[in-house]
Amino acid sequence: LATPVLAAASVAVGMYVVVVLVRALVRRRHGAAVLLTGLLVFAASVLNDVLLQQRAVPTSLLPWGVLAFVLAPAALLAQRFARALTGEELRTLEQRGRADLLVRATQAGVLDWNCAAGTTEYSDRYLDMLGLAWGTGEPPPFFELVHPDDRERVRSSFMAQLRDRRVRSGLRRGEPADYRMLRADGEVIWVHAEAIAVCDAEGKTLRYVCTFIDITHLKAIEAQLATERERLHLLVRSTKAGFGDWDAVRDEVTYTERFKEMLGWPADCDTRQWPSIFEMMHPDDREQARAQFREMIRRKPYSGE
Repeated sequence: LATPVLAAASVAVGMYVVVVLVRALVRRRHGAAVLLTGLLVFAASVLNDVLLQQRAVPTSLLPWGVLAFVLAPAALLAQRFARALTGEELRTLEQRGRADLLVRATQAGVLDWNCAAGTTEYSDRYLDMLGLAWGTGEPPPFFELVHPDDRERVRSSFMAQLRDRRVRSGLRRGEPADYRMLRADGEVIWVHAEAIAVCDAEGKTLRYVCTFIDITHLKAIEAQLATERERLHLLVRSTKAGFGDWDAVRDEVTYTERFKEMLGWPADCDTRQWPSIFEMMHPDDREQARAQFREMIRRKPYSGE
C-alpha cells in the first residue's frame, strides 16, 4: 500500500513543480527553461525505464536523467554566480574610479600600507608632492621624509593608533594632523594628513591608508596674518587708541583693552553683555553715526586704489 501512495505523491509533487516552472517560463523568469528541461528529461528517463522493465529490456536511461536533473540547477547556480562575480568586479572598478577621481579632485596624495602583505603603495600625487619620480624605485621610508622637528610627534601618534584596539571588524579613523615633510630637493612643505585603518575581529590593523594635502600656502598665509596681527597690536599700544572689531557674520564685537579703559572699565572685563556701540554714544551724535555706518557698509569692497 505504501508504494502506490508514495508513487502518487511523487507524481503530484512533480506535476506541481512543472506547473510552477511553466508559469515562471511564461513570465520569462531567468532559469525557468533550464530547470524545466532538466525535470522533463528526468521524468522521461523514469518513464522509459518503467516501460523497458515491463518489456524485460535491460537498458536504463535513469542515470542520464538523474544527471540532467542535477546539472540543471547546477548550471543555473553557476550562471548566477558568474553574473554576481561580474557585477562585483564592475562595482569594484567603479568604486576605484570614483576614489581615483576624488583623489585627483582634492589634490591629495595617498599612502596605502597593507599590513598583512607587508606592501606599501603610493599615488602619483604623493610622489609628486615630495619631488619623487614615479618608477625610479622604492621611495624612502615614510618617517625619513618627516621633518626632524616633527618626526617623534608623528611617530608617537602613529604607534598609538596601531595600539588602539577599541574598533573591531571595522574602520578606525585617526586624528588629523599638520606637520612638515622634506621634499627630495630639500624644500620643506606642510601637509594635512588624515588616516583610516581597517581592523580585524581582534582590533589589529590590517590596512592603513593615509591621505596628504599640501597646505604650505595656507601656513604661509597664517604666518603672514600672525605677523600683521602683531604689528597691529604694537600699533594700537603705541598710539594709545581703542578699537572695536565687529564680526558681521556672527554679529559679535570685540573691544581692545585700551577701549575698555577709555570707558572706565577694567581691561579684562567681559563685554558680551554690553549694548551696541551706538547705544554707548551721546544721544546728539547717535543718529549721525548710524547714518555714516549704514553708508559705509553699502559701499563696494575696498579695491586697493
